[in-house]
Amino acid sequence: MTKTPSYLKGLAEVRARAAGEVQRYERLMAELAARLEQAREELVAADRLIVKFDARLDPEKIPAITEQRRYGGWGQLRKNLLEVVEQAYPDEVSTSEVGLVLQARFGLEFPTAHRRKTWVTNTVRSALREFEAKGQLTRRTSHSPVTGAVCYWRSTSGDVLSLDRWRAQAPPADGATPGSDGDPE
Repeated sequence: MTKTPSYLKGLAEVRARAAGEVQRYERLMAELAARLEQAREELVAADRLIVKFDARLDPEKIPAITEQRRYGGWGQLRKNLLEVVEQAYPDEVSTSEVGLVLQARFGLEFPTAHRRKTWVTNTVRSALREFEAKGQLTRRTSHSPVTGAVCYWRSTSGDVLSLDRWRAQAPPADGATPGSDGDPE
């Protein structure tokens, strides 16, 4: 068997990471497409009710509300942030992916890519690091020539064994194997 050259291994790793990114973004796009469809259905339903109530009104002339809302109350951003990472378990999600999901959930808009990046850095990453300090998340940093350094986050809640699962996996105190009567013969 011939040895695989290191440059080919590196290219295979770059390709594998890119494929993972594509899969994650496709999953995010599917979620966003579902949210867009729901919003469109609500818009059509509201327009019908407005016209039904008063046919003289033109719903198209009602301006859209586009200002940013806060996060729906105290603690909602952090609650949703932790939920995003926990829903991905056992997979990991990048800081940027968490930011995209939160941006969609809260309807946040940013005038420039720089402002969005600042929000992700100051708000999302800071909160993720706080959860890491509390032991609720673990972080893995990946370095790639394509994406640079990327932090991936994983929930630790699935890592903790329940007492029943721990007992089932632990060997019996008498040295018997699970399912045996303890007699070595």
